[in-house]
Amino acid sequence: MTSDLRARDLLWYARGVLAEARAAFGAGVWNGAVRRGQEALEMSLKAVLLHLGADCPRVHDVAPALVALLRQRGVAFDEERLAGLERASAELADKRAPALYLEILCTEEQASSAVRAAEDAFAFACERIGPPPEGPFRPRA
Repeated sequence: MTSDLRARDLLWYARGVLAEARAAFGAGVWNGAVRRGQEALEMSLKAVLLHLGADCPRVHDVAPALVALLRQRGVAFDEERLAGLERASAELADKRAPALYLEILCTEEQASSAVRAAEDAFAFACERIGPPPEGPFRPRA
């Protein structure tokens, strides 16, 4: 499977996880919204890395790797937007496990911020890659 197909598949998956983050927020499950928001953000940024033909680092905060790759390749991007995604990625990566295991209690504001950051990362990925396939997931070989 090509990197671009893997990128589109991961973006498809990210869309579903983003929907779960929104649902958790709507249900008042703040920790769930933070956790799933982090996952959607991570998958969206990893999809862009794959689209660019790069290997994905096996870490949860991939924004620094993405920004470095974009700079290295001379790809134009909105510095302010990427700086915001870098901040959100680092913050959410730190909250990922503690939110899941209720070692921290996330607030409504933190949950809202996580969902917004995930939405922005997903939109950024769609702008770079194109929208993910519609309908049920069909893995490609």
